[in-house]
Amino acid sequence: TSYSLFCANAKTKPQIQNELRGKSLTERSQILSKHWESMNEEQKRPYQEQQSKLQLMYETEMKKYRTDLAEWKRRISYIQHFPQHGTSLMVKEPTKPKRFPTSYSLFCADAKTKAHIREELSGKTLSERSQILSKLWESMNEEQKLPYKEQQSKLRSSYEKEMEKYRADLAEWKSQITCAQHLPHHGVNQVGKEPTKPKRFPTSYSLFCANAKTKPQIQNELRGKSLTERSQILSKHWESMNEEQKRPYQEQQSKLQLMYETEMKKYRTDLAEWKRRISYIQHFPQHGTSLMVKEPTKPKRFPT
Repeated sequence: TSYSLFCANAKTKPQIQNELRGKSLTERSQILSKHWESMNEEQKRPYQEQQSKLQLMYETEMKKYRTDLAEWKRRISYIQHFPQHGTSLMVKEPTKPKRFPTSYSLFCADAKTKAHIREELSGKTLSERSQILSKLWESMNEEQKLPYKEQQSKLRSSYEKEMEKYRADLAEWKSQITCAQHLPHHGVNQVGKEPTKPKRFPTSYSLFCANAKTKPQIQNELRGKSLTERSQILSKHWESMNEEQKRPYQEQQSKLQLMYETEMKKYRTDLAEWKRRISYIQHFPQHGTSLMVKEPTKPKRFPT
């Protein structure tokens, strides 16, 4: 802390060294504390600025440490599960995308680059800085906040695309881990990739929302609004429509639902087959799937 930095520096000054000489630890703390309290903000500023620099360095080092620690733990976990292979079966776990910043966070990052705000924040504690930035944000009108809100919307769209890819990659990674855990001698090569579950069909309302966002009139209404406000605007538009206007979206939903049901039927069949392959390899590890015989299909029950 800035106080600790002051103490370390104070102990190098002959005048304070004389004051501290022969004193107990408690008495030394009291003397240094009095010196610190007698200083004005201008005298304390160099220590506060030094603390800010060291804090930034610490946060950078901590970020690297967390990444290295996660990787180290993952290697330990692999060796525990697969002692005969060690890290040779390791597959890198997908990295989760960093969540998009809020419009307020974007404003704060931008504000810190401006000379007059930097000057205002200089030498302030973290709490005081937050209060200053919060007041500046609250004093802004909607027009001034709009660029930050639009930037947030763009970053949110990118984040959602990255998250979709991340979920698919994570499912694939987990599938490989499952195979490696259950079938260390065969792994994913004989079992094959776990079937991917089809994405559920969108509702007629979701289709309307996706289409509405492409219309300039509605785009203007939604611009700069929060997620809750956007939902309310779109909901009002949907409720104001008659059955004739809703029909195209309802028909599109029906088509997508039929496609989804067909895909789900295939997915269930493929998943059952994939699980059966795992079962065979677990029971006959020395043969793998070479002993597999197709399980008879149960006839469909007669209709009443």
